Amino acid sequence: MTTARIGKSIHIKGTITADEPLVVAGHVEGTVSVANHDLSITADGRLEADAVADTIAIEGSAKGHLQATTRMTLRETATVVGEIIAPSLSMADGATVQGRIDTRPQKGAAQASTKDKKPATSAA
Repeated sequence: MTTARIGKSIHIKGTITADEPLVVAGHVEGTVSVANHDLSITADGRLEADAVADTIAIEGSAKGHLQATTRMTLRETATVVGEIIAPSLSMADGATVQGRIDTRPQKGAAQASTKDKKPATSAA
């Protein structure tokens, strides 16, 4: 399988949709969707985006709403500002996070949000 790569000198603003693994070594702003594949941010990479992927591995910096459906890995040089949603999170010593972390499984998150709601009653 091929892997798409955004090189160190590339700066993209907009929407990226990929059906293959994606490596970001440059700068991406906007929205990134990598359905059923891996998203990797290298040590030189900068992501300022809302991103969804099967797995997300960060060595560089990321800012935004980041959602991994399987796993997220923050390496020692990772800096994240924003929201992390992943059922499994691995964070190395030295990695930093400023923001919200939600490690509930997606199904559990949906159940938790509806659990406290009372059933609708009909007016007679």
